[in-house]
Amino acid sequence: MRDALRRRSARHRAWLEVEAWGYPHLSARGRWEPPKGADGEVLPGVYRFQVRGVVQDKARYVDGGRTHAVEHPNSLDGPLNLSSLSFHARLTLLSVDFLDASKNPVSTLKVGKWENAFNAGPTVKDNFIDLDPDRFYVRVNDQSKKRTGKVSVKLSTDSTGTDYDDDATEIERNEEPANSGIFISTNMLMVSDDVDDDFTNPNVVADDTKNDRTHKIALGGKVKVQYPETGTVICEEEANVPPSLKAIDVNVIILRDKSAATGGVPVIAVATVSNFWNIAKERYAQVGVDIQWTGPTVEDPPAGVDLSDWLQVLDTSTSTVLSAEAKTLISAVGTANTTADIHVFYVNRIAVGSSFAGGLAVADFYFDESDDPFAYNMFINSSTSSPWGGYAAAHELTHLTTDAGHPTADTWRLMHGAVLTTTGAAGSRRLTASEETTIRGNSHVH
Repeated sequence: MRDALRRRSARHRAWLEVEAWGYPHLSARGRWEPPKGADGEVLPGVYRFQVRGVVQDKARYVDGGRTHAVEHPNSLDGPLNLSSLSFHARLTLLSVDFLDASKNPVSTLKVGKWENAFNAGPTVKDNFIDLDPDRFYVRVNDQSKKRTGKVSVKLSTDSTGTDYDDDATEIERNEEPANSGIFISTNMLMVSDDVDDDFTNPNVVADDTKNDRTHKIALGGKVKVQYPETGTVICEEEANVPPSLKAIDVNVIILRDKSAATGGVPVIAVATVSNFWNIAKERYAQVGVDIQWTGPTVEDPPAGVDLSDWLQVLDTSTSTVLSAEAKTLISAVGTANTTADIHVFYVNRIAVGSSFAGGLAVADFYFDESDDPFAYNMFINSSTSSPWGGYAAAHELTHLTTDAGHPTADTWRLMHGAVLTTTGAAGSRRLTASEETTIRGNSHVH
């Protein structure tokens, strides 16, 4: 016989199944609070108890040395003359959990960095999700579905606004181990943009189709799983992304090519620059740091800054000291003599000696100690190429937050030393676990 009384939590349902040994006609109903662990969650298991005294409207049961009151109205065909009855009670637990790469339960997830994902070329490995330390699984425990082999859930994401919401998708779970009533999905990965979300290969199906393995989200969003996939939802769970959200503040300034009074125009459109910083924000989702920018504001070039021959940032290609023109710009439009804030200046082109650069960050690792008051500033040229402009913004910011140069020749890495590539999922988009640690430890990240 089954007691249909249930306890509902955010991710668990539980009920008590009762058998009266030797008395098949007995029916039992009552209010019963299932045992719970230290974390307050219901504990699965098998429990035995005695009904003390002649069975009556109110009785007690004993579990693990503890006695609990229970309402116990009952009916029986014929008289009942025993002083005690033995019952077998089984707690059936219905739960949904998120699991990390080691299949341990978690309540938070990370955006994947696609570590170990690339072959030479570069090309993406067919099994790249299997190799990513940020991969995750979803587990369903439904003892009523034992020996069915498979169940399905709906998985979706919800972020501020709608741009990063991922549609509810059916995800199948296979029974693991067999006949256990426990069902675990294949591994999946959280991603931060459409390029990664739309990626397919022999092991990754098209976006938003059954068993989709990549799911888009913005930092601060939630991943939701609902069970069952069809019909009335009886169990659901949510996970926050990321485990510990941090932020970094950036002031964005666009210069006019000359003063507005003399017909000057912005070297690049405000909307274009805003889009670039959205792309940079997506890159930093990999490390759980939200880029929060002020602006873009448009400014005239100050006295002493002449963009008709580009902005001279370094007087020679090997100089480790900023040019006078660059220092003038920082002092007049940004903030000099402090490293407490970060400014990025968009100019038409950046002159490095007689050559030019796409971007340049004033980071301690490279510049002379005498330029310390001008650190934590960046210069980026007016190229409108997208997503290059977004990658460049994230790249130059990472020179500041890691205080390092170009540690790799791997072109899929954001911080490689050649021209940033934009070839889909294999483009210059990836940060590493070690870079994550350094960035999150930077004094400007809070």
